[in-house]
Amino acid sequence: MKTTIITENLILQEIRKRDLRAYTTLIREDNKELSTWTTIPYPISRRKVQEFYKETKENRRYEMLYIIVEKKTKEIMGAIHARKKPINNSIGIGYWIGLGYRNKGYMTEAVKKIIEEGFKDSTVQRVEITAHEKNRSSQRVIEKVGLTYEGTLRMAAYNGFHVYGNLKMYSIIRNEWERERIKR
Repeated sequence: MKTTIITENLILQEIRKRDLRAYTTLIREDNKELSTWTTIPYPISRRKVQEFYKETKENRRYEMLYIIVEKKTKEIMGAIHARKKPINNSIGIGYWIGLGYRNKGYMTEAVKKIIEEGFKDSTVQRVEITAHEKNRSSQRVIEKVGLTYEGTLRMAAYNGFHVYGNLKMYSIIRNEWERERIKR
């Protein structure tokens, strides 16, 4: 995937060391909520964010970890990552967005673009996203971008509070995505 992706309202760019302070500040604003739905640890600290950044860079934990930046203000709004699973030629997507940016369509826009970028790789046959079964906001994003609910993975979520929960699995297959693109 590209290191920078531009959409109508967003810039998705590879996270850089200089972004870590603003990234940490954004997480702290809503750390408890984010940690409920993600693996972001609670309480967050600058050290934890730096360790995550280092691990991501060194081990290529994700094919790409993007910060989501609002085009107009240049403010960091959240993050989205994509990870290719070569064993079945799929891409898994995860994301979070800061409190002040929710329910404005930004995450839907970012996820649509990452799906599009993922399918540019001709070997990719499937894109999947999971959401905690109680995270209705995330499920709405997933449904808006056209993924299909497949089932619930029991006790497959492990959050920032070190608590397990159920994950809902959604996916879109290449031919479904291509059909939808032709309709538009």
